[in-house]
Amino acid sequence: FDTTIFPSVSSVWTPNNYVGTNETECGAARILENLQSTSTDSYATLGTIGPHLDSGKLAVKFSYSPAGKVSEVTKGAFGCGFDQGICDSWYHPSGSFNTENKNPIQDKHGFVTIDTVTLKVIAKKEAGTRDFALDVVGYSYDQLLNNTPHSGGFLQSPDSVIVTNITNTDNIIESVGTHPVYSGFFGSGDYPTNSDDFALSTSSLSERDQFFRDSGNAGQDHYSIAQYPIVSTTEFKEYEVPLKIYGDMVSIGKSRDYTMSSFFEHLFLEIYPLPSGAS
Repeated sequence: FDTTIFPSVSSVWTPNNYVGTNETECGAARILENLQSTSTDSYATLGTIGPHLDSGKLAVKFSYSPAGKVSEVTKGAFGCGFDQGICDSWYHPSGSFNTENKNPIQDKHGFVTIDTVTLKVIAKKEAGTRDFALDVVGYSYDQLLNNTPHSGGFLQSPDSVIVTNITNTDNIIESVGTHPVYSGFFGSGDYPTNSDDFALSTSSLSERDQFFRDSGNAGQDHYSIAQYPIVSTTEFKEYEVPLKIYGDMVSIGKSRDYTMSSFFEHLFLEIYPLPSGAS
C-alpha cells in the first residue's frame, strides 16, 4: 500500500506474537490487533526497509470508536494548562494539579468541529539504533464526499512546536527541511502565469505585476521533519504528537473547512521516518 506521499518506501512490519508480516492478510490483521491493544505485551516491529535506508513508514487508518468510549473534557480547578487559548499549550496536562475533568458519555457520533488534535503513540527504539522523530501526514478518504489529497494532506505535524519546561520557559522546536518551491510571475490573472517569463513578445512587462515563490504545500509533507517528540528510549513510553489542520492554498475563493468531524471518520495517518527495530 503506497499513499503516494513523498518519499515512496517499502516497510515490512512484524507482530511480536505471530509468525507473519503486514505483507499477508493474516499478518496485517494481527498487527492491527496489537496496535489497538493498550498492553505493551503486544506490539509491531519494523523490519526491512527500502529503498531509503533507516527511514520506514507506518500508515494507519483511524475511524470513530464504538459508542460509549468517549469522555467529555472540562476544565478543572487549575484549568490554565488545559485552556490552550490562555497558556498556549497543545499537550495533555500532567502532574498532581486538577487541570481537567473527564466524564464518560454515551457518544452518538454527532457532528462536531475540531479545536485541536494530538496523536498518542506508545513507542520504543531498538538498542544500538538512532533516536527517531514522529512526523505525521494525514488525509481523509471515505470514497464518497470527504476525499482529500494525499500529498499536501490537511492534517500534518506543525512547522514548530512550543514546549514549556519545568522552569516555565517556552522552547520553540522547529522542523528540519524544506519543501521544493517553484517561482514565476503573476500575470494576466493566471497563477502561475502560463506565459514564458523570458520571452518579451508573449506579454508586456506591466502584466508581470508580482513575483511569487511557493511550495504549494502548506504542511510540507515529509520534506520537513518534525523534531518533537523524539523517541530515544529502549523501553515503551507514551509520546504525544501535536498535529495541525491546514487549509488549502487558494488564490481565489475559500478553502474547505477541514475542522469538520466528517473529515475524521475515515482518517489515514502516515508516520515517518522510522528506523529498523522501531516498535
